Amino acid sequence: MHRRSLYAALACCIALVVLRATSPPRNALTWDVFGYYLYLPATFIHHDIALEDHAWLDRVMDQYEPSSTLYQLVDGPDGKRVIKYSAGMAVLYAPFFLVAHLTAPALGFPADGFSPPYQYIIGFGCLLYALLGLFVLRRVLLHFFNDTWTALLILLVVFGTNFLQLIAWDGTLLLLIAHALAKAGMFLAAGNLVLAVGSPHIADLTGISRFRPLALMSFGLAGVSLMGLPPSAGFTAKWLLLQSALASGQWLWIGVLLGGGLLSAAYVFRVFRHAFVEGPIRDRFASPPLGLELAALLLGSASIGLGLAAQTPLAWLRVGSIVAGAAP
Repeated sequence: MHRRSLYAALACCIALVVLRATSPPRNALTWDVFGYYLYLPATFIHHDIALEDHAWLDRVMDQYEPSSTLYQLVDGPDGKRVIKYSAGMAVLYAPFFLVAHLTAPALGFPADGFSPPYQYIIGFGCLLYALLGLFVLRRVLLHFFNDTWTALLILLVVFGTNFLQLIAWDGTLLLLIAHALAKAGMFLAAGNLVLAVGSPHIADLTGISRFRPLALMSFGLAGVSLMGLPPSAGFTAKWLLLQSALASGQWLWIGVLLGGGLLSAAYVFRVFRHAFVEGPIRDRFASPPLGLELAALLLGSASIGLGLAAQTPLAWLRVGSIVAGAAP
């Protein structure tokens, strides 16, 4: 029945919902999220996807203050403006946007795309995606590990990484997607290594670097993001959090961020230490399906690519410091 992993996933879901409820998303549609989300009100409320009418956007900026500047937009030579961000996140927000758009007038709020019903419903909607993702992760892990190890891994992912902070308090950020990609890529790559050696023990990886370089490369790419090293999107997340902690004088969180990166590095390099050490001669490793190896490589590469597509470090510093200064 795999009850332990099921109970672990349910416990994590309950914890995330409780934490999110204690700090509801009153300002979820701000900063980078504002840029990803802007497609929806521009298209369905103002019918102005080119953002030619500056009046409504100026009203939003004055009333809701989603950002200090419109760095999310690029001015075109013809007076039109282009949103820097792709529309993929807007597609994920769309079902909850429509629910909020129908709900806002009934609750006495303006149907303008940014009133409290939009903030709350979209914030909790993104939490729903994350909760469903935990059960998908559980199903994947059960293919490679027993029920007890799967339960422990789920608990470690939720409570041992900044997944908890991103989901419970910043669940609308694209950085959440980056961490999901990195963790999925790492677990899939680890599963491929287990299939190759026929054992879940790290010591049995000795010499595998000569035979399964693609699986190790996928594991390493995902590890770069989880450790928070540039140019990954994991670095983006920790950089913004670090700047906010410095600006607000919350020194404890600086230690937590650095400690989390070091712990991630410890288990990533432990795997590589055994994989690249030549031990007893062994030239008979199983070959996982190519599709599994390519899937892990794609997920790990995506977590790096998302960081390469982010804004420049100066923009990260500016936005992170402004957010910290605005925090209560």
